[in-house]
Amino acid sequence: MSTDSLSEIANAAASAATDALASLLDCRVGHADARGERFELAVLEDKIFPESGDRLAVFADLAGATRGLAGLVFTNDCARLMIARVVRDADGFGPREQSALREIGNIALSAACGAIASGSGGTVIPSVPRIGDDISEVLLIDEVLPGMHRLPVLVVEFDLECEDGPLGVTFVWVPEH
Repeated sequence: MSTDSLSEIANAAASAATDALASLLDCRVGHADARGERFELAVLEDKIFPESGDRLAVFADLAGATRGLAGLVFTNDCARLMIARVVRDADGFGPREQSALREIGNIALSAACGAIASGSGGTVIPSVPRIGDDISEVLLIDEVLPGMHRLPVLVVEFDLECEDGPLGVTFVWVPEH
């Protein structure tokens, strides 16, 4: 599949994920910035988890017509705000809050998989999402996609406009051809 086709599918998937998050969190969709690029693994790590360590991610493995990985990355503050909108009396980042973040990710990534499936002509099913703040922990690179450094990584950044302020979210798709 061409880079242009992959970029179009990534935009549609990010749009579906954004719409699902906006509906769930009672927000509206703000600005989106899409670009399809090929990254070396080290660059991907820097883009997803800058040295500040202020990022959390929800990633799932994709099976079906298009295999690979898809995920959402947000700042810790954004994750806390999202959790607080769906969990009454959220406190810290314990098991209940982690479960809520996984479910938020599952809803958005399932919507993204529908768009990826439409673009690739088949069914795409996400695994149970993983969460974390370390790229090797979340992506399971060696176990899931050993040759990931050669695969295209498509990134779409978007904002959700909520009453608490804008929430910046990054959609990442690593399709395995």
